[in-house]
Formats: sequence, structure tokens, C-alpha cells
Amino acid sequence: MTMRRTPIWLLPFLVWVLCPATAFAKPRPVQLPDELERAKVVTPARILRYDAEQLVFQPLPEPSQEMTARYLLSDPGWDPTRFIRDDWSEDSDPIYTAAWPAVKAEVLIVVSADDQISLFAWRRGDEYRFWSPWMTGSMARFSCSPPARVLPGNEIKTGSDVTPASWDGCLLPISAVVTKGVRTAHSMKGWELYSWQKDGTWYFALMPGTNRIKSDEEIRAAGVQGMAVIQASLGDLDRGDQVFWFGPVPPIEVVREIHSRCEELGLQLVLH
Repeated sequence: MTMRRTPIWLLPFLVWVLCPATAFAKPRPVQLPDELERAKVVTPARILRYDAEQLVFQPLPEPSQEMTARYLLSDPGWDPTRFIRDDWSEDSDPIYTAAWPAVKAEVLIVVSADDQISLFAWRRGDEYRFWSPWMTGSMARFSCSPPARVLPGNEIKTGSDVTPASWDGCLLPISAVVTKGVRTAHSMKGWELYSWQKDGTWYFALMPGTNRIKSDEEIRAAGVQGMAVIQASLGDLDRGDQVFWFGPVPPIEVVREIHSRCEELGLQLVLH
């Protein structure tokens, strides 16, 4: 009879279930909005390699410089390669706490202020599915303040006046994620800013200038929601860069706010 081997990524949770709970730390509590706000780096990225003591990744969508972040400050010699997962699928949602993405995987990476990998997120449709890669002996407990929402089937029952929470992660609209900490590569042809309205909400897309006309699908895929997000993106550009704004444009007060932000950053805003 052939015995099936238990996947190595399940071992921490089998140990957690079979051994006394007192032998392990409490579940890692993750306040998702606070975690993203305090982060040093938040960026979509491609995993390049696992070096000793640090992860090497390349920010996306435009290929740029390599960046690094440490694994666990509490254990510099810890080896996350034992817990690499490469079976992500939008059709299934297994436990991801303590999992690390495979080399060449494209994920959202969150690096804390002390230069430690804090969170990962897979893209699932119009949302990011966040999880904690920290090994604590228990699933992470996420507080999912709106616009984040709990993972279906993983909701933690709380009172009506308590922030929704779920085990193992949260879902957050991609448009609500503000990327930061990555210096945007210089664009020789300037930048193109697109704006459009949908269901009463204004969306923006900041993209490198090119000689070709971008498709609607391409622009929508790069869209973000809200002024805070686009103002943060403008802050990544180089002083002196030109930004060509293609409408329809939002109300005049929004135009003035973006124009003021560009002046503050030394950007040349051109309305088309």
C-alpha cells in the first residue's frame, strides 16, 4: 500500500492541533488598514529569489530595480523556503498563514517600517486576498475594516459593534490599495493620467507615456479609486516630469487639487 505524504505546508497546523495550545504564541493579530498605513513598502512585485535572511523581489508593473526585505527579525536564520506554496487558484482558498509565494510568482508585498516582510496578497478578480507569512503556530487573525471584507467561510463571530474579523486573511479592493516605497522608473515620454466616472465614483490611472493609443481595457486595469491613491502615485514621479491628463475630468475642485499637488511636486500638468 502506498502512503501519501503530508504536504510540508500543513505540518505547522497539524502540530498546532495535536499539541497543547500553551506551547505556542497567540495568533498574530493583523489590523489591515493600520498595517498598510504604517508599511514602508506596498507594491505588486515578482518574487526573484530567496537569499539568506532576505527576500529579493522586483516591483511591477514596470520592471525596475531589485528590492529586498528580511524574513523574520526575531529569527534571522529562519528559512521560509520550507513553506513555499505554488498552488494558488481563484477556485480554491486553502489556509495561507505562514505560506510564502514561489519564485516568479506575482503578488502584492507589504514590508514593515523595520524592513521585514509583513504581508502578502494574491490578486483575485478586483480584490487582493491578504495573508500573513509569519509562523506563530496558529492562523493569523485579521480585522477587516471596510472597504476590506472577511474571507467567506472564515468569519470570526463578533458583536455587531465590533470590527468584522476573519481567520487567515482579508479581501480588499485593489482600488483601495495605495502603493508606496518604490521609486517609479523615469518615463522618457512623460506620463499619462486618465480619469473616468463609474457609478458616481471617480477613477484614475497613471501610466507611462507611449507612442501608441492605450486600450480601454489596459487603462481600466490600471485604475485606482480616490484622490488619496492618485496623489500618492504622483509623489513617486521625478520632479520636472510631464503629466498629460486625458478626460473626462472630474469637478473643478478635484482638478484644482490635483493641479496643486503637481505644482507642489514640480510636475508639469497638461490637460487634453
